[in-house]
Amino acid sequence: MVRGALLTDIDNTLFSWQDFFAPSFRAMVHALARFLDVTEDRLYNEFKQVYAEHDSLEYAFSIQELPVVLELHRDRQHEAVRIGRGAFASVYRTSLKPYPAVVETLAWAREQGLVVAAVTNSPAYLAQKRLYDLKLDRIIKVLIAWEGFRANTEGTVVAGYVKDGTHLRNQSRVSRVVIVPESEVKPNETHYKIALDELGVDPTHSWVIGDSLQKDLAPAARLGIHTIWAKYGKSESGRNLETLLRITHWAPDKIEATYHDDQFEPEYAIDHIEELKLILPKRQLTLF
Repeated sequence: MVRGALLTDIDNTLFSWQDFFAPSFRAMVHALARFLDVTEDRLYNEFKQVYAEHDSLEYAFSIQELPVVLELHRDRQHEAVRIGRGAFASVYRTSLKPYPAVVETLAWAREQGLVVAAVTNSPAYLAQKRLYDLKLDRIIKVLIAWEGFRANTEGTVVAGYVKDGTHLRNQSRVSRVVIVPESEVKPNETHYKIALDELGVDPTHSWVIGDSLQKDLAPAARLGIHTIWAKYGKSESGRNLETLLRITHWAPDKIEATYHDDQFEPEYAIDHIEELKLILPKRQLTLF
C-alpha cells in the first residue's frame, strides 16, 4: 500500500554532479586536444561558447558544434566525437558514485510504504543512464524528466546520439518514465504537479528533497509538499568547481542563488541523507 511519496532531485542530491562531470570533461578535452592538435585553452573557450548557446553544460552535441571540429572533413568529425565521448565515458565509469547511504536510505523509504520518484531537469535519457549506473533504478519507481535536446541534423554529426527527446533507455528498471517539456520543468511547479498526478498521492503526504532552495523546494512548497533541503549537495571549492566555472556562462552569483533564497525557508534541512529516517513517516506494524 502506498502511504505517500518521496520526490527526489537527482543531481547533487543523490550524487555529486560536479565530481563526476568535471573530471570526465577534463579527460575529454585532453583527448580532443591531442587529436585535433590544438590547445586545451582553445577547447575550453569553444565548449563555453557552445554551452552558452544552448544554456546547458550537458548539451549532448557539443563536440559536433565546436568551431574547430566543424572545420574538419565529416569522417574526422565522426572520429573526434568518438574519441571525445570515449575519453569522457572512461572517467565517468569510475567517478560517478552515489553519496554515502543513498541507496540504503531510499530503499528504507520504500520499505516504509512510500513510493520513491525522481523529479529532474536532466534529459530523460541521461537521468535513466545515471540511475541505472548508480543502481538506483531498482528503487525509484517513476522518473519525471525533461524531454532533452533535439539535434540540428543539418551539418551536425550525430554519431550515435539520439536525435530527439523521445528516446529512452531499454536498459533500465524504472517502471515509468514521464517526459516533461522544457517550459514545465523546475522551478515551474507544474513539474511536481505532474509527479503527484502520476503517483496519485496527496501533496500533504509527499516529501521533496533537493539541493536547490530556488529550483527544487520553493515550487514544491507552493503545492503543499513538505520540503527537505539537502545541504550536503552544495558545490564546494576545488579543482572540479574551477573546471565548471571555466566553461559555464552562468555568473557565480547566479549559481549561488540556486542554493540560497532569502524568501524561502524549507521545513527541514539535512547534512546527510540518512537524516531522512528522522523525518519521513515510519510504517506502523499492525496485526490486522
